[in-house]
Amino acid sequence: MAEKKDNTLQVGYAVALTAKEGVAPFRCYVGQIEAIDQRGVRLTLMDWFAGAFTGNDLFVPWSNIDSCLVCTENHDLGLFLKRGAPKFQEQMNGDKWAEEDEQENDQ
Repeated sequence: MAEKKDNTLQVGYAVALTAKEGVAPFRCYVGQIEAIDQRGVRLTLMDWFAGAFTGNDLFVPWSNIDSCLVCTENHDLGLFLKRGAPKFQEQMNGDKWAEEDEQENDQ
């Protein structure tokens, strides 16, 4: 009998991906996995205003990924996008988002 491989990340999964400090403007990005290869993972980012994965794509090499909150086909995507991912993203980005908001308000 062939052994089934269980991939932690797969194309189509929604994730809140945390990049290592200094890799990108923010540490955590929410998106849907569009491609995976030996170099890393490419996400279509969540557009929170549109409520869909319609933002730009972001590529993160494996060596620059710290962690991922993962939503598989066995999870409720609605709950992930309503509660899990935004809370995780806010906690991971923390002060960085507050700085960004202050800069926008100053303009």
